[in-house]
Amino acid sequence: MGWAKIHAIRADSTNFFTRSWQKVEAKVKAVRETVGAEVPIAIDGHGRLNPINAIEMAKRVEPYGILFFEEPVLPESVDAMAELRRKADVPIATGERLFTRYPFREYLVKSAVDVVQPDICTCGGIMETFKIAAMADAFFSTIAPHNPLSPLSTVICLH
Repeated sequence: MGWAKIHAIRADSTNFFTRSWQKVEAKVKAVRETVGAEVPIAIDGHGRLNPINAIEMAKRVEPYGILFFEEPVLPESVDAMAELRRKADVPIATGERLFTRYPFREYLVKSAVDVVQPDICTCGGIMETFKIAAMADAFFSTIAPHNPLSPLSTVICLH
């Protein structure tokens, strides 16, 4: 079964934000109506939103059964991600920009993430990804390996 991924919009003014959120919400609603309830939908913020705007986005897309909201804010601020996770009613995902298991540990300890997304090609390879997955499991988080690279990395992620 496939899944849909929607990319967030970055905006620079309050009026633009309101219009942008309405557009994003309309797109998510249209995707949900098109694919039905059986197809998971993920939202990707690419780290472009500030925490306040990420919370607003999460509130607007929550009624549409979102699988997860990926990198709503930049991963450099674990505390901002933790605050968003406390206020958002959608699962929060991050990890594609994190290297080795150590930053993942901080996210998990601070309850800042629901879904970890290590990129097997940049986080340290198969064994490091396995360690990250085991650590996530200990914190009741799931793993969705990030994989934009090659067919080989796709096969590795599937294993």
